[in-house]
Amino acid sequence: MNEENIDPSTLVARHLEVRVSADGKSRLYVPGTDDAYFGPSLSPSAIGTAEDCFHKWGLQRLDNVPRPENYQAERGTTVHAQLEAWLKHGTAPITEGMAKVLAEFPAPGTCETEGEFGFVFGRPGAEYVNKGRFDVRQVGVIQDLKTTGDLRWKKTEAQLRADLQANVYALAEMLRSNLDTVRCKWVYAQVPTPVRLADNGEVDHDASLRAARDPEFAIKRVETTEVLLTRQEVMRTLALFVPTCERMMEAIEEKKRAADLPKDS
Repeated sequence: MNEENIDPSTLVARHLEVRVSADGKSRLYVPGTDDAYFGPSLSPSAIGTAEDCFHKWGLQRLDNVPRPENYQAERGTTVHAQLEAWLKHGTAPITEGMAKVLAEFPAPGTCETEGEFGFVFGRPGAEYVNKGRFDVRQVGVIQDLKTTGDLRWKKTEAQLRADLQANVYALAEMLRSNLDTVRCKWVYAQVPTPVRLADNGEVDHDASLRAARDPEFAIKRVETTEVLLTRQEVMRTLALFVPTCERMMEAIEEKKRAADLPKDS
């Protein structure tokens, strides 16, 4: 992480409204106007990748190199789809143990799920747009579902308080609902690995992909981590990532390639 010291009180933070057109496409607008934003945006996952390795981010964002198959992520998508169907339509899940997950979320029809957000952030004159999608949102409360093969990966309260994704999500909700505090609740579901091996010991791609997308497996355990974030600490945390975001925007605007970027942060 860049150690440049930035005063959080000097940063711009401004809500953008999400509107969905008749063709189903979403656009970001300055609230109360018809001024749409069509430029590039940064997601928490992209910023995290750039923090770890700027070159790796460049491969994905600038060179459009496909990400390698991640069967565990595919299984996570399977679980998320069941959560969304439950919260939107009350559709009963298929996965064994999913009830333990649903118990940590609001009742169907009482929250927003898979809702998009966007906001302007950064130093005056060098602002950029953060964009993302909540798993579950109620006014003042953001929830995110994580699947993992080992609950030792679950974030502690201290780790979640400093987490980039949690802070971006919290600020998005603060700006949208004019709040000074937001509660973030991360729900961790322990799932078995979907990776399947062939007779020669190598990963069987087709079998692993089928297993990842098949909802008939058992969730082992569910645990949660929850923190209440204040606007002051969110601004302080996100200020740490501003230099990286500015470098990302510079690379996009100057149409750089991954080969132009360093292989570390």
